[in-house]
Amino acid sequence: MKDLNQGIFQYAQRSRQLVNDVGAIVLDADHRSAEGTFGSEQWAQSARQVINLVATAGYDMSDALMAQCGAQSDDDIEFSEYLEAPPSSGCERLLSVAATLVAEGTSYAIPPQALVLMPAALQPLATRFRVGVRGQAYVSGTYRGRIRFTSLPPATAPDQHLDIIVDL
Repeated sequence: MKDLNQGIFQYAQRSRQLVNDVGAIVLDADHRSAEGTFGSEQWAQSARQVINLVATAGYDMSDALMAQCGAQSDDDIEFSEYLEAPPSSGCERLLSVAATLVAEGTSYAIPPQALVLMPAALQPLATRFRVGVRGQAYVSGTYRGRIRFTSLPPATAPDQHLDIIVDL
């Protein structure tokens, strides 16, 4: 998942570096000018250095910005810590999303098709499972939702629901 703070930090860090590097070129030009050794050749050299620096920094910064929009891979799944399911009646249970995961304090939600439940079915007497999100297009945070446990074969026992809080 995307960590927006990391992208902002990288962008700010590269911006500071650009300002520092351009400042060093300007200070050098000012120093040479004060000494009387700053002619048209030095002016052209300083201008070329600034242009190269700005072009390179723009390219580097675009990488930092575009990293937030990068293509996602179906194999890129970030899982929560293990959660405990309610006890079963001794039969296998199928897991499904009963209520969309919504970030705490916001209305931002992860659609059910982006969620992965691992394992997809709990064996008899098993209680541990994890929630994962597929791809990097979602914001990291604490989410609330609900998981449904359906007994297999169906109608063996009523569906159970578990309200969850996960950090993704």
